[in-house]
Amino acid sequence: MKFKAVPFVEKPIAVKKFRDFLLQKPEVGNLYRFNEDSNTLFLDWKGTDMGSWFRFVNPNSGRILEFFEDEYKIHSTKGIFVFPYPRNLNEFISDCRRVGVTLYWDADKLDTIFDHKIYASQKETDEYYKEMLTIIEKENVF
Repeated sequence: MKFKAVPFVEKPIAVKKFRDFLLQKPEVGNLYRFNEDSNTLFLDWKGTDMGSWFRFVNPNSGRILEFFEDEYKIHSTKGIFVFPYPRNLNEFISDCRRVGVTLYWDADKLDTIFDHKIYASQKETDEYYKEMLTIIEKENVF
């Protein structure tokens, strides 16, 4: 199951450790694994190092992100939007959400840091538990 990345203000449960996590400086390795040092946090992106800038394409949605030294561009169905380079992950997630680009957490990675209830929405958490109960044939427990 995929969990959408949402800005901290949209989280019903405020957890300081998660807020601090979202305040870290984003890096291009958060979207695509370029090397062993990449800290990939989001799913579905393919990246290309263009020399002095990076281009990311999401083959599932067709969205494109281009990162330059001091700005980045988001290509969405609403147009091309240019933003100053994000100061933190939360700002990057907010910018993407604002223009209609959905980011999904790499749940395998985040599960090593947080319980999924901390980074997933309540609706996604409920669906997750329902799927798990169905898998273990206990869907009628509640």
